Amino acid sequence: MKTSYLHTGLRLTLDNEQYRIIRIIENGIVTLERSNDLALIQRTKTELLSLLTTGKLSFIDGSSHPNNKQKETISGGLLRFSEKEQSLILKRYHYIQHVISQLGDKPTRKNLKEAISQLPEAVHQGKPPSDMTLYRWWKRWVDSGNDINSLALRNHSPDRIKISKFGPSFEKLYLQVIDNIYLTREGNSIQNTYDELCSQITRFNQINLEQINIPCRATFYAMLRQFDQYEVMSAREGKRAAENHFRAVGNGVITKFILERAEIDHTILDIMVINEKTGLAEGRPTLTFILDVQSRMPLGVYIGFEPPSELSVMRALRSAILPKDFIKQDYPDIENGWPAYGIPSTLVCDNGLEFHSKQLRRMCAELNIELIFCPKQQPHYKGHVERFFGTLNRQVCHRLSGTTFSNIRARGDYESEKLASITLTELQGIIYHWLIDIYCQSPHKGLESIPAIEWQNGLKQIEPLLPESKKILISF
Repeated sequence: MKTSYLHTGLRLTLDNEQYRIIRIIENGIVTLERSNDLALIQRTKTELLSLLTTGKLSFIDGSSHPNNKQKETISGGLLRFSEKEQSLILKRYHYIQHVISQLGDKPTRKNLKEAISQLPEAVHQGKPPSDMTLYRWWKRWVDSGNDINSLALRNHSPDRIKISKFGPSFEKLYLQVIDNIYLTREGNSIQNTYDELCSQITRFNQINLEQINIPCRATFYAMLRQFDQYEVMSAREGKRAAENHFRAVGNGVITKFILERAEIDHTILDIMVINEKTGLAEGRPTLTFILDVQSRMPLGVYIGFEPPSELSVMRALRSAILPKDFIKQDYPDIENGWPAYGIPSTLVCDNGLEFHSKQLRRMCAELNIELIFCPKQQPHYKGHVERFFGTLNRQVCHRLSGTTFSNIRARGDYESEKLASITLTELQGIIYHWLIDIYCQSPHKGLESIPAIEWQNGLKQIEPLLPESKKILISF
Protein backbone atom coordinates (compact mmCIF):
# COMPACT_ATOMS: atom_id res chain seq x y z
CA MET A 1 0.00 0.00 0.00
CA LYS A 2 1.33 3.43 -0.90
CA THR A 3 1.05 6.58 1.16
CA SER A 4 1.67 10.19 0.30
CA TYR A 5 1.03 13.77 1.39
CA LEU A 6 0.00 17.02 -0.27
CA HIS A 7 3.06 18.56 -1.91
CA THR A 8 4.23 20.17 -5.15
CA GLY A 9 4.59 17.58 -7.90
CA LEU A 10 2.01 15.17 -6.47
CA ARG A 11 -0.16 13.56 -9.14
CA LEU A 12 -3.72 12.75 -8.22
CA THR A 13 -7.10 11.78 -9.61
CA LEU A 14 -9.97 14.19 -8.92
CA ASP A 15 -13.46 13.46 -10.25
CA ASN A 16 -11.96 10.96 -12.72
CA GLU A 17 -9.51 13.57 -14.10
CA GLN A 18 -5.76 13.47 -13.55
CA TYR A 19 -4.03 16.52 -12.09
CA ARG A 20 -0.61 17.56 -10.81
CA ILE A 21 -0.07 19.97 -7.91
CA ILE A 22 2.14 22.76 -9.24
CA ARG A 23 1.98 25.22 -6.35
CA ILE A 24 0.94 25.39 -2.68
CA ILE A 25 0.69 28.87 -1.20
CA GLU A 26 1.28 29.43 2.53
CA ASN A 27 -2.39 30.27 3.11
CA GLY A 28 -3.34 26.77 1.99
CA ILE A 29 -4.39 27.50 -1.61
CA VAL A 30 -3.37 24.67 -3.94
CA THR A 31 -2.99 25.16 -7.72
CA LEU A 32 -3.56 22.04 -9.82
CA GLU A 33 -2.78 21.47 -13.50
CA ARG A 34 -5.05 19.12 -15.45
CA SER A 35 -3.05 16.54 -17.39
CA ASN A 36 -5.08 16.40 -20.61
CA ASP A 37 -5.22 20.15 -21.42
CA LEU A 38 -2.96 21.83 -18.80
CA ALA A 39 -5.92 23.84 -17.46
CA LEU A 40 -5.40 25.30 -13.98
CA ILE A 41 -7.79 25.05 -11.04
CA GLN A 42 -7.46 26.07 -7.41
CA ARG A 43 -8.61 24.30 -4.28
CA THR A 44 -7.77 24.70 -0.61
CA LYS A 45 -5.89 21.97 1.24
CA THR A 46 -8.97 21.52 3.42
CA GLU A 47 -11.13 20.91 0.33
CA LEU A 48 -8.69 18.35 -1.06
CA LEU A 49 -8.52 16.48 2.23
CA SER A 50 -12.31 16.47 2.37
CA LEU A 51 -12.47 15.03 -1.17
CA LEU A 52 -10.03 12.29 -0.15
CA THR A 53 -12.30 11.45 2.79
CA THR A 54 -15.35 11.16 0.52
CA GLY A 55 -13.48 9.02 -2.01
CA LYS A 56 -13.58 11.60 -4.84
CA LEU A 57 -9.80 12.10 -4.73
CA SER A 58 -6.95 9.58 -4.76
CA PHE A 59 -3.19 9.81 -5.10
CA ILE A 60 -1.41 8.33 -8.11
CA ASP A 61 1.42 6.06 -7.06
CA GLY A 62 4.92 7.08 -8.05
CA SER A 63 4.26 10.82 -8.07
CA SER A 64 6.27 11.92 -5.06
CA HIS A 65 8.38 14.15 -7.29
CA PRO A 66 8.24 15.21 -10.97
CA ASN A 67 11.59 13.51 -11.62
CA ASN A 68 10.51 10.27 -10.00
CA LYS A 69 10.29 7.58 -12.68
CA GLN A 70 8.41 5.00 -10.66
CA LYS A 71 5.43 3.28 -12.18
CA GLU A 72 2.25 5.36 -11.88
CA THR A 73 -0.33 2.87 -10.70
CA ILE A 74 -2.38 2.40 -7.56
CA SER A 75 -1.32 -0.61 -5.54
CA GLY A 76 -3.95 -3.08 -4.42
CA GLY A 77 -2.30 -3.66 -1.05
CA LEU A 78 -1.91 -7.10 0.51
CA LEU A 79 -5.52 -8.05 -0.15
CA ARG A 80 -4.62 -8.78 -3.79
CA PHE A 81 -2.46 -11.70 -2.56
CA SER A 82 -3.73 -15.06 -1.36
CA GLU A 83 -3.90 -15.74 2.38
CA LYS A 84 -0.80 -17.93 2.11
CA GLU A 85 1.13 -15.18 0.34
CA GLN A 86 -0.07 -12.57 2.85
CA SER A 87 1.17 -14.78 5.66
CA LEU A 88 4.57 -15.09 3.97
CA ILE A 89 4.88 -11.32 3.43
CA LEU A 90 3.89 -10.53 7.04
CA LYS A 91 6.38 -13.13 8.31
CA ARG A 92 9.19 -11.42 6.39
CA TYR A 93 8.02 -8.01 7.59
CA HIS A 94 8.05 -9.11 11.25
CA TYR A 95 11.58 -10.48 10.85
CA ILE A 96 12.70 -7.09 9.51
CA GLN A 97 10.99 -5.19 12.33
CA HIS A 98 12.61 -7.36 15.01
CA VAL A 99 16.03 -7.03 13.42
CA ILE A 100 15.72 -3.23 13.18
CA SER A 101 14.67 -3.04 16.83
CA GLN A 102 17.90 -4.87 17.79
CA LEU A 103 20.44 -3.62 15.25
CA GLY A 104 19.05 -0.30 14.08
CA ASP A 105 18.48 0.63 10.46
CA LYS A 106 21.75 -0.70 9.07
CA PRO A 107 22.20 -4.41 9.85
CA THR A 108 25.09 -6.32 8.34
CA ARG A 109 25.48 -10.01 7.54
CA LYS A 110 27.99 -10.28 10.37
CA ASN A 111 25.56 -9.29 13.13
CA LEU A 112 22.40 -10.67 11.51
CA LYS A 113 23.27 -14.28 12.29
CA GLU A 114 23.50 -13.58 16.02
CA ALA A 115 20.31 -11.46 15.90
CA ILE A 116 18.38 -14.31 14.24
CA SER A 117 19.49 -16.77 16.92
CA GLN A 118 18.20 -14.45 19.66
CA LEU A 119 14.72 -13.94 18.18
CA PRO A 120 11.83 -15.46 20.18
CA GLU A 121 10.20 -18.66 18.93
CA ALA A 122 6.96 -16.80 18.20
CA VAL A 123 8.72 -14.85 15.45
CA HIS A 124 10.24 -17.84 13.68
CA GLN A 125 7.03 -19.82 13.05
CA GLY A 126 9.13 -22.51 11.39
CA LYS A 127 12.67 -22.63 10.07
CA PRO A 128 14.38 -19.22 10.41
CA PRO A 129 15.93 -17.58 7.33
CA SER A 130 19.65 -17.41 6.75
CA ASP A 131 21.50 -14.19 7.41
CA MET A 132 21.89 -13.57 3.66
CA THR A 133 18.19 -14.14 2.99
CA LEU A 134 17.14 -11.78 5.77
CA TYR A 135 19.59 -9.16 4.54
CA ARG A 136 18.08 -9.37 1.06
CA TRP A 137 14.56 -8.92 2.48
CA TRP A 138 15.72 -5.92 4.48
CA LYS A 139 17.49 -4.39 1.44
CA ARG A 140 14.41 -4.80 -0.75
CA TRP A 141 12.25 -3.21 1.93
CA VAL A 142 14.55 -0.19 2.35
CA ASP A 143 15.08 0.29 -1.41
CA SER A 144 11.32 0.30 -1.96
CA GLY A 145 10.81 3.16 0.49
CA ASN A 146 9.54 0.74 3.20
CA ASP A 147 6.79 -0.67 0.99
CA ILE A 148 5.62 -4.02 2.33
CA ASN A 149 4.66 -5.18 -1.18
CA SER A 150 8.39 -5.45 -1.96
CA LEU A 151 8.53 -8.48 0.35
CA ALA A 152 6.27 -10.51 -1.92
CA LEU A 153 7.66 -13.20 -4.18
CA ARG A 154 9.34 -11.53 -7.12
CA ASN A 155 6.88 -12.80 -9.70
CA HIS A 156 3.96 -11.66 -7.55
CA SER A 157 5.09 -8.09 -7.00
CA PRO A 158 4.39 -6.11 -10.20
CA ASP A 159 4.06 -2.84 -8.30
CA ARG A 160 7.35 -3.13 -6.41
CA ILE A 161 9.16 0.19 -6.33
CA LYS A 162 12.53 0.18 -8.08
CA ILE A 163 14.98 2.69 -6.64
CA SER A 164 17.70 3.56 -9.16
CA LYS A 165 21.36 3.63 -8.26
CA PHE A 166 21.97 7.34 -7.78
CA GLY A 167 25.69 7.28 -8.43
CA PRO A 168 28.74 9.13 -7.00
CA SER A 169 27.53 12.63 -7.91
CA PHE A 170 24.37 12.12 -5.91
CA GLU A 171 26.31 10.68 -2.98
CA LYS A 172 28.57 13.74 -2.90
CA LEU A 173 25.62 16.18 -2.89
CA TYR A 174 23.69 14.08 -0.40
CA LEU A 175 26.50 13.93 2.17
CA GLN A 176 27.20 17.63 1.69
CA VAL A 177 23.58 18.58 2.38
CA ILE A 178 23.38 16.25 5.40
CA ASP A 179 26.55 17.77 6.89
CA ASN A 180 25.61 21.40 6.19
CA ILE A 181 21.87 21.31 6.90
CA TYR A 182 20.80 18.35 9.04
CA LEU A 183 23.81 17.55 11.26
CA THR A 184 23.99 21.06 12.70
CA ARG A 185 23.00 22.72 15.97
CA GLU A 186 20.36 24.84 14.18
CA GLY A 187 18.00 21.87 14.34
CA ASN A 188 16.78 22.02 10.74
CA SER A 189 13.91 19.61 10.09
CA ILE A 190 14.11 16.54 7.86
CA GLN A 191 11.73 18.23 5.42
CA ASN A 192 14.00 21.28 5.15
CA THR A 193 16.95 18.97 4.52
CA TYR A 194 15.05 17.12 1.80
CA ASP A 195 13.97 20.39 0.16
CA GLU A 196 17.59 21.59 0.10
CA LEU A 197 18.73 18.30 -1.47
CA CYS A 198 16.06 18.62 -4.18
CA SER A 199 17.20 22.20 -4.82
CA GLN A 200 20.87 21.19 -5.06
CA ILE A 201 20.10 18.34 -7.46
CA THR A 202 17.94 20.62 -9.62
CA ARG A 203 20.77 23.15 -9.90
CA PHE A 204 23.24 20.36 -10.69
CA ASN A 205 21.01 19.04 -13.48
CA GLN A 206 20.67 22.50 -15.02
CA ILE A 207 24.41 22.94 -15.59
CA ASN A 208 25.61 19.37 -16.16
CA LEU A 209 25.03 16.82 -18.88
CA GLU A 210 24.90 14.13 -16.23
CA GLN A 211 21.44 14.04 -14.65
CA ILE A 212 20.71 12.94 -11.09
CA ASN A 213 17.35 11.44 -10.19
CA ILE A 214 15.72 13.05 -7.16
CA PRO A 215 14.72 10.41 -4.60
CA CYS A 216 11.19 10.33 -3.29
CA ARG A 217 10.58 11.57 0.25
CA ALA A 218 10.12 8.05 1.70
CA THR A 219 13.43 6.89 0.21
CA PHE A 220 15.22 9.94 1.59
CA TYR A 221 13.79 9.28 5.07
CA ALA A 222 14.92 5.64 4.85
CA MET A 223 18.43 6.74 3.87
CA LEU A 224 18.56 9.26 6.69
CA ARG A 225 17.51 6.67 9.27
CA GLN A 226 20.66 4.68 8.49
CA PHE A 227 22.82 7.24 10.27
CA ASP A 228 23.90 6.31 13.76
CA GLN A 229 21.39 7.98 16.08
CA TYR A 230 24.02 8.75 18.70
CA GLU A 231 26.10 10.60 16.12
CA VAL A 232 23.02 12.45 14.86
CA MET A 233 22.08 13.64 18.37
CA SER A 234 25.70 14.57 19.09
CA ALA A 235 25.82 16.78 15.98
CA ARG A 236 22.39 18.34 16.46
CA GLU A 237 22.18 18.70 20.26
CA GLY A 238 25.71 18.23 21.55
CA LYS A 239 27.71 15.29 22.83
CA ARG A 240 26.61 15.77 26.44
CA ALA A 241 22.92 15.62 25.49
CA ALA A 242 23.53 12.47 23.43
CA GLU A 243 25.45 10.77 26.25
CA ASN A 244 22.81 11.66 28.83
CA HIS A 245 20.02 10.43 26.57
CA PHE A 246 21.52 7.10 25.58
CA ARG A 247 22.91 6.39 29.03
CA ALA A 248 19.73 7.29 30.89
CA VAL A 249 17.02 5.97 28.63
CA GLY A 250 18.71 3.68 26.14
CA ASN A 251 16.01 3.19 23.51
CA GLY A 252 13.49 5.15 25.59
CA VAL A 253 10.65 7.18 24.21
CA ILE A 254 11.43 10.69 23.02
CA THR A 255 9.22 12.16 20.32
CA LYS A 256 10.10 15.18 18.22
CA PHE A 257 7.37 15.11 15.59
CA ILE A 258 3.60 14.76 15.50
CA LEU A 259 2.42 11.29 14.44
CA GLU A 260 5.78 9.84 15.49
CA ARG A 261 4.13 7.86 18.28
CA ALA A 262 0.46 7.25 19.05
CA GLU A 263 -1.07 5.34 21.96
CA ILE A 264 -4.31 3.38 21.78
CA ASP A 265 -6.44 1.87 24.53
CA HIS A 266 -10.02 1.18 25.64
CA THR A 267 -11.96 2.25 28.69
CA ILE A 268 -15.50 1.64 29.91
CA LEU A 269 -16.87 5.14 30.49
CA ASP A 270 -18.17 6.08 33.94
CA ILE A 271 -21.66 6.86 32.63
CA MET A 272 -24.89 4.90 32.16
CA VAL A 273 -26.76 5.74 28.94
CA ILE A 274 -30.35 5.04 27.93
CA ASN A 275 -31.90 3.50 24.83
CA GLU A 276 -33.24 6.12 22.41
CA LYS A 277 -36.52 4.23 21.85
CA THR A 278 -37.35 2.70 25.24
CA GLY A 279 -35.75 5.29 27.53
CA LEU A 280 -34.41 2.46 29.71
CA ALA A 281 -30.83 2.23 30.91
CA GLU A 282 -28.82 0.39 28.26
CA GLY A 283 -25.39 0.14 29.87
CA ARG A 284 -21.96 1.77 29.96
CA PRO A 285 -20.36 2.35 26.54
CA THR A 286 -16.74 1.58 25.74
CA LEU A 287 -14.41 4.25 24.36
CA THR A 288 -11.53 3.27 22.07
CA PHE A 289 -9.14 6.18 21.81
CA ILE A 290 -5.91 7.05 19.97
CA LEU A 291 -3.71 9.91 21.24
CA ASP A 292 -0.76 11.62 19.55
CA VAL A 293 2.06 11.71 22.13
CA GLN A 294 3.98 14.71 20.76
CA SER A 295 1.03 17.14 20.74
CA ARG A 296 -1.42 15.27 23.03
CA MET A 297 -4.03 15.78 20.30
CA PRO A 298 -6.82 13.19 20.02
CA LEU A 299 -6.32 11.32 16.74
CA GLY A 300 -9.11 8.78 16.66
CA VAL A 301 -12.24 7.96 18.65
CA TYR A 302 -14.80 5.16 18.59
CA ILE A 303 -17.66 4.85 21.12
CA GLY A 304 -19.95 1.83 21.21
CA PHE A 305 -21.45 -0.91 23.36
CA GLU A 306 -19.39 -3.80 22.02
CA PRO A 307 -16.49 -4.80 24.27
CA PRO A 308 -12.91 -4.10 23.14
CA SER A 309 -12.61 -5.83 19.79
CA GLU A 310 -10.92 -5.84 16.41
CA LEU A 311 -13.88 -3.82 15.07
CA SER A 312 -13.50 -1.01 17.62
CA VAL A 313 -9.72 -0.84 17.08
CA MET A 314 -10.01 -0.69 13.30
CA ARG A 315 -12.71 1.98 13.43
CA ALA A 316 -10.67 4.10 15.83
CA LEU A 317 -7.65 3.75 13.52
CA ARG A 318 -9.72 4.81 10.53
CA SER A 319 -10.95 7.79 12.54
CA ALA A 320 -7.34 8.69 13.36
CA ILE A 321 -6.10 8.55 9.76
CA LEU A 322 -8.87 10.42 7.94
CA PRO A 323 -9.61 14.17 8.20
CA LYS A 324 -12.54 14.92 10.53
CA ASP A 325 -14.84 16.89 8.18
CA PHE A 326 -17.95 15.30 9.67
CA ILE A 327 -17.62 17.47 12.80
CA LYS A 328 -18.74 20.69 11.08
CA GLN A 329 -21.66 18.91 9.40
CA ASP A 330 -22.91 16.78 12.30
CA TYR A 331 -22.09 19.14 15.20
CA PRO A 332 -22.50 22.75 14.02
CA ASP A 333 -22.42 24.03 17.63
CA ILE A 334 -18.78 23.00 18.04
CA GLU A 335 -16.75 26.18 17.52
CA ASN A 336 -13.31 24.82 16.60
CA GLY A 337 -12.11 22.37 14.00
CA TRP A 338 -10.47 19.01 14.62
CA PRO A 339 -7.31 19.26 12.46
CA ALA A 340 -5.62 16.03 13.57
CA TYR A 341 -5.26 13.32 10.92
CA GLY A 342 -2.61 11.14 9.32
CA ILE A 343 -0.85 7.78 9.56
CA PRO A 344 1.16 7.41 12.78
CA SER A 345 4.65 5.93 12.59
CA THR A 346 4.17 3.76 15.66
CA LEU A 347 1.06 2.59 17.49
CA VAL A 348 1.54 1.58 21.13
CA CYS A 349 -0.99 -0.86 22.57
CA ASP A 350 -1.35 -3.47 25.28
CA ASN A 351 -1.44 -7.23 24.80
CA GLY A 352 -5.20 -7.60 24.32
CA LEU A 353 -6.28 -10.17 21.73
CA GLU A 354 -7.85 -7.45 19.57
CA PHE A 355 -4.42 -5.87 19.04
CA HIS A 356 -2.99 -9.17 17.83
CA SER A 357 -5.69 -9.68 15.21
CA LYS A 358 -4.62 -10.66 11.71
CA GLN A 359 -6.59 -7.80 10.14
CA LEU A 360 -4.92 -5.13 12.30
CA ARG A 361 -1.43 -6.54 11.74
CA ARG A 362 -2.01 -6.63 7.99
CA MET A 363 -3.30 -3.07 7.84
CA CYS A 364 -0.50 -1.70 10.02
CA ALA A 365 2.07 -3.51 7.88
CA GLU A 366 0.60 -2.07 4.68
CA LEU A 367 0.55 1.45 6.12
CA ASN A 368 4.04 0.93 7.59
CA ILE A 369 2.77 1.49 11.13
CA GLU A 370 4.97 -0.21 13.69
CA LEU A 371 2.90 -1.97 16.35
CA ILE A 372 4.54 -1.79 19.78
CA PHE A 373 3.14 -3.97 22.57
CA CYS A 374 3.57 -2.89 26.17
CA PRO A 375 5.58 -5.18 28.43
CA LYS A 376 3.28 -7.11 30.75
CA GLN A 377 2.27 -5.34 33.97
CA GLN A 378 3.73 -2.05 32.76
CA PRO A 379 0.71 0.15 31.90
CA HIS A 380 2.87 3.28 32.27
CA TYR A 381 4.41 2.32 28.92
CA LYS A 382 1.40 4.05 27.36
CA GLY A 383 0.75 6.35 30.27
CA HIS A 384 -0.35 9.35 28.19
CA VAL A 385 -3.58 7.73 27.02
CA GLU A 386 -4.16 6.19 30.48
CA ARG A 387 -4.02 9.63 32.10
CA PHE A 388 -6.30 11.03 29.41
CA PHE A 389 -9.05 8.56 30.37
CA GLY A 390 -8.95 9.82 33.94
CA THR A 391 -9.28 13.41 32.75
CA LEU A 392 -12.20 12.57 30.46
CA ASN A 393 -14.15 10.74 33.16
CA ARG A 394 -13.56 13.46 35.76
CA GLN A 395 -14.39 16.42 33.51
CA VAL A 396 -17.25 14.86 31.51
CA CYS A 397 -18.76 11.59 32.74
CA HIS A 398 -18.74 12.38 36.48
CA ARG A 399 -20.68 15.59 35.82
CA LEU A 400 -23.51 13.98 33.85
CA SER A 401 -26.74 12.49 35.09
CA GLY A 402 -26.34 8.73 35.32
CA THR A 403 -22.65 8.73 36.17
CA THR A 404 -21.25 5.64 37.88
CA PHE A 405 -18.31 7.62 39.29
CA SER A 406 -14.89 5.97 39.47
CA ASN A 407 -15.58 3.59 42.36
CA ILE A 408 -18.29 2.31 44.69
CA ARG A 409 -17.25 4.57 47.58
CA ALA A 410 -17.56 7.70 45.43
CA ARG A 411 -20.94 6.54 44.09
CA GLY A 412 -22.44 5.89 47.53
CA ASP A 413 -26.22 5.49 47.22
CA TYR A 414 -26.40 7.32 43.88
CA GLU A 415 -28.70 5.25 41.61
CA SER A 416 -27.00 5.53 38.22
CA GLU A 417 -29.50 3.44 36.25
CA LYS A 418 -32.58 5.30 37.49
CA LEU A 419 -31.03 8.74 36.98
CA ALA A 420 -29.55 8.00 33.54
CA SER A 421 -30.99 10.40 30.94
CA ILE A 422 -28.46 10.60 28.08
CA THR A 423 -28.48 8.48 24.92
CA LEU A 424 -25.36 7.14 23.25
CA THR A 425 -25.71 9.65 20.40
CA GLU A 426 -26.00 12.54 22.86
CA LEU A 427 -22.99 11.30 24.79
CA GLN A 428 -20.93 11.16 21.59
CA GLY A 429 -21.80 14.80 20.87
CA ILE A 430 -20.89 15.84 24.44
CA ILE A 431 -17.52 14.06 24.24
CA TYR A 432 -16.72 15.56 20.82
CA HIS A 433 -17.58 19.03 22.13
CA TRP A 434 -15.35 18.57 25.18
CA LEU A 435 -12.49 17.13 23.12
CA ILE A 436 -12.44 19.83 20.46
CA ASP A 437 -13.54 23.01 22.24
CA ILE A 438 -12.17 22.38 25.74
CA TYR A 439 -9.44 19.74 25.94
CA CYS A 440 -7.65 20.66 22.68
CA GLN A 441 -7.86 24.40 23.45
CA SER A 442 -6.74 24.27 27.11
CA PRO A 443 -3.20 24.35 28.55
CA HIS A 444 -1.79 20.86 29.11
CA LYS A 445 0.45 20.42 32.17
CA GLY A 446 2.68 17.85 30.51
CA LEU A 447 3.21 20.08 27.46
CA GLU A 448 3.24 23.46 29.12
CA SER A 449 1.32 24.42 26.00
CA ILE A 450 -2.03 23.85 24.28
CA PRO A 451 -2.56 20.64 22.22
CA ALA A 452 -4.11 22.48 19.25
CA ILE A 453 -1.15 24.88 19.11
CA GLU A 454 1.36 22.03 19.39
CA TRP A 455 -0.36 20.25 16.49
CA GLN A 456 -0.21 23.38 14.31
CA ASN A 457 3.47 23.80 15.19
CA GLY A 458 4.00 20.17 14.26
CA LEU A 459 2.45 20.73 10.83
CA LYS A 460 5.25 23.23 10.15
CA GLN A 461 7.74 20.36 10.43
CA ILE A 462 5.96 17.55 8.61
CA GLU A 463 2.95 16.99 6.37
CA PRO A 464 0.82 14.04 7.59
CA LEU A 465 0.93 10.93 5.43
CA LEU A 466 -2.33 9.56 4.04
CA PRO A 467 -3.32 6.37 2.20
CA GLU A 468 -3.49 6.75 -1.56
CA SER A 469 -7.26 6.34 -1.55
CA LYS A 470 -10.18 6.04 0.85
CA LYS A 471 -10.84 2.64 -0.74
CA ILE A 472 -7.81 1.34 1.13
CA LEU A 473 -9.71 1.81 4.40
CA ILE A 474 -12.97 0.18 3.27
CA SER A 475 -12.01 -3.03 5.05
CA PHE A 476 -12.13 -1.23 8.41
